[in-house]
Amino acid sequence: MSRDMHAPLTFARFRFDPASARLWSGKREIKLTPKAACVLGVLVGRAGEPVSKDELFGEVWRGTVVSDDALVTCIQELRKALGDDARKPRFIETRHRRGYRFLAAIGGNGAAKAEAPAAARVASIAVLPFTDMSPGRDQDYLCEGLAEELIDALTHVEGLRVAARSASFLHRGAGIDVKKAGRELGVDSLLEGSVRKAGDRLRVTVQLIETRNGYHLWSERFDRELGDLFDLQDEIAETVAAKLRGKELSRRERRAVRRTQTATDVYEYFLRGRQSLHRMTRPALEHSGEMFRAALELDAEYAPAWAGLRFASIIGRTTLVS
Repeated sequence: MSRDMHAPLTFARFRFDPASARLWSGKREIKLTPKAACVLGVLVGRAGEPVSKDELFGEVWRGTVVSDDALVTCIQELRKALGDDARKPRFIETRHRRGYRFLAAIGGNGAAKAEAPAAARVASIAVLPFTDMSPGRDQDYLCEGLAEELIDALTHVEGLRVAARSASFLHRGAGIDVKKAGRELGVDSLLEGSVRKAGDRLRVTVQLIETRNGYHLWSERFDRELGDLFDLQDEIAETVAAKLRGKELSRRERRAVRRTQTATDVYEYFLRGRQSLHRMTRPALEHSGEMFRAALELDAEYAPAWAGLRFASIIGRTTLVS
């Protein structure tokens, strides 16, 4: 019987919800930092399989260059949370110089019906891919890119759980059943919107919707120049986080959600490359590499493009694609 990859999964005394990245032990939620929760999600999703460091960097720190220390810190946090011993692991095994493997057997969602105590609940959200309303309907890469940037930005906000891209992006297009999507993703709210690009002008409409009843919590239309895209992403992320949490972001959180800025044409090449990267076919990976190289020709120091190029090369060598 196939497993619902978005349903909570159980192992030992723990329950992990891939959609909201929340870990439970009985009725007690075990707090994890956003990146550690993402690492656990990747490992649990591939339980029993070796997962290389490069694959983890590509999934958890997509488009960002970080040192091995960032991954090691997440693994140490997870071992502490799970009560695991690196020398005699029951959950996370180190594959020397290669990566990690999740050892525990994964159960279904039998424990998923146990409700979390009301006091332990935190706000949760899924960001859906935006709809392309441009005249040529040729801005899908920008729609996906905007949603993906918002997902990454919101994961840096404390007290906010963000559904993974792989789960959220299954819900796209007009006529989404908000309540059903909320149940399947395990979130309290959805962020959706549309993008209309004409020349160097952007019109972005954003809606924050409560999944329980389908009511709008917030909506706004932004008319901006394309060069203002980075500031627009920051503004949307900060506004959404404040609406859900009921308080403004701290100075540290505002720094964390802000995107790495570069020239608009560099960023467009990067977004096109990242969109192709997710297609996981050989032609798509080749196109992805071309786009990242085009970005680097314009800005040789743009770290997200270097990271994307490296990941595309690794996937091309290690993944069966056609």
